[in-house]
Amino acid sequence: MVACSALKREFRDRFRHLGVDVWFVYLALDRELAAERIARRKGHFMPPELLGSQYDMLNPLQADEPGVTLDASGSTAHVVAAALHAMAGPER
Repeated sequence: MVACSALKREFRDRFRHLGVDVWFVYLALDRELAAERIARRKGHFMPPELLGSQYDMLNPLQADEPGVTLDASGSTAHVVAAALHAMAGPER
């Protein structure tokens, strides 16, 4: 299992073209909630000023891409549990 910020489809395509079994978990979160969460963080590597550019380049997971889209607005524990459940599910 590997985690990365493959915001653009072209980045995800590169992983798929490696010939390995790749399956994505896309964490969907609206920009306003992301901004609120970033504002509460202390000492994080990503400055709040970069949020807009990250969302501007974001290409959500498409129906023809292997993976699942999850609502990331819940607690960290809830989102992690949903991701683990999805990765272990029959569609995976």
